[in-house]
Amino acid sequence: MPNKSTPNNNPREISDLTFNEQVFIWALRMKLRGEEFFKKVVAHCEKNLPRAAARISLHSVEMVINSIRYHGKKSLTLNCTCMPNLSSDELDLITLYRSVNIEQNQINASIASSMVTIEGTEMLVNALISFHMAMETIDSPVPKQTDRLLVARQKQYEVCVPASKMIH
Repeated sequence: MPNKSTPNNNPREISDLTFNEQVFIWALRMKLRGEEFFKKVVAHCEKNLPRAAARISLHSVEMVINSIRYHGKKSLTLNCTCMPNLSSDELDLITLYRSVNIEQNQINASIASSMVTIEGTEMLVNALISFHMAMETIDSPVPKQTDRLLVARQKQYEVCVPASKMIH
């Protein structure tokens, strides 16, 4: 059950975060722990998200890490997956995650600038927004098979429009 945490709360543990925030921190920790551990995150995303959203969320985790790797001012310090407490860098990432998702036009510039250079800010913010948007599809039904009734309706209203035209 997701925790109804607000941006004003100061989280100290994973349990203080919303479900999407918990998944975000877990995915980052597993990615940095190693590819064999990240396979669990991949399996979770592929099982619970539509295919496109799973790809976006997984790519977003890599973009966060790459923004720090290539434009970071310091290395990220993340706790092990066995630790319930959040590190100071994890707290900063959560604060930034909340700020870009609440006020998408105004990011928490001080946190972003403490983590990455100006060149990396856009990459980091885009990664956080992408992850949030992908995770919002978690409650959407994932079609396991073709809906034949829907396909029949679409064919009924289908209008053939040529995909291209050749001019000589």
